[in-house]
Amino acid sequence: MFRSNKNISHTIADFKIENRMFRYSVFVPKLYNLCKSMGFETGKIMPSRAFCSDESQGYPIILITKHFRTFPFNHGQVGGVVATDRHGPHAEHGKDIVIIQASHVGYDPDTSTFGQYRRICTEHSEFSSNCGKIDDVIRWYDDEYQFAMDNIFLIKRDGQCLIDIDNQLLDDSREEGLFINMDKLVAAENGQYNPVQIHSTSKYFPASDELKLLFDSSFDPSGKQAIGRHLLAECFYFKREILGNVEGK
Repeated sequence: MFRSNKNISHTIADFKIENRMFRYSVFVPKLYNLCKSMGFETGKIMPSRAFCSDESQGYPIILITKHFRTFPFNHGQVGGVVATDRHGPHAEHGKDIVIIQASHVGYDPDTSTFGQYRRICTEHSEFSSNCGKIDDVIRWYDDEYQFAMDNIFLIKRDGQCLIDIDNQLLDDSREEGLFINMDKLVAAENGQYNPVQIHSTSKYFPASDELKLLFDSSFDPSGKQAIGRHLLAECFYFKREILGNVEGK
């Protein structure tokens, strides 16, 4: 039985694991036991992994081989993208079929940050982005977000709370980029977002009631500060035409 894409999207959107992570040494035996509980037969299970092809995936593959008692089929492209054209060949390799997909992000315990991985086989064991594919995909979005964080300012002047927005972010004629949800940041007047001051590179607007809460809780008393991480997800959206084949996306 297959669910519609809409139902699948809804299920995924509701799924989350809070404040916990599974080590592979815990996850793989749990997965194997789950398969057994569903009636899968020992010695007839063919696992397949859709992992990226770098060396950080070696340990999970060893664990899969150990518990499922066979070397897993390969379903993965760069970045852990599932090669859907391999479903048929995979199905011919076993009675009971399992696909494990994981895009790896890496973790640096010294800085408690995700996205980095120590390449122990390099000359000086350097850190690099764990997955170049994922890093390349998100870089455009990260650059757009960084620009917005650095070029939207909160200003308090003569008791008035203002927001200074770069003209580029106000240009709705752009074909792609980060676009502001004005209703979240700017106070409307008769349904219009009217600037109170116009500069060559930006415009000042009265801040929305929601945004004014930041002035009370974390505003720099010097009078002006970049919005930074206070630019929350509900305050903007991205627009971009993604070219390429389906799996390339």
